[in-house]
Amino acid sequence: MTNKRVRDDISLPAVSNMQDHRPKKRRLSDHEEDDCEGEKALLIIKKMFNTKRFVGRDDRDTKMEASFGDMTKEEKRSERLGRTEDREQLRLLEENARHQRMR
Repeated sequence: MTNKRVRDDISLPAVSNMQDHRPKKRRLSDHEEDDCEGEKALLIIKKMFNTKRFVGRDDRDTKMEASFGDMTKEEKRSERLGRTEDREQLRLLEENARHQRMR
């Protein structure tokens, strides 16, 4: 039998109080890892494109209100554009018909 004895009197180095209260590291769950990967991807995209130009833009829908006058004005504008497009289409059809008759 060997004469090895375990020493119980070995004193451990003193640990400061700050280290005693530090939370232990924990492994991230799969969901948290996905979130980290998503954030990394967003950072890469932000570096690729100039996203600073959108800072301060107000994208809320509160400015999406229209009065009756605005709607009437838009309807008249739409009607006018529709008429000009219809005239242009009619002109093209007549022109094509004329070319077909000449052949």
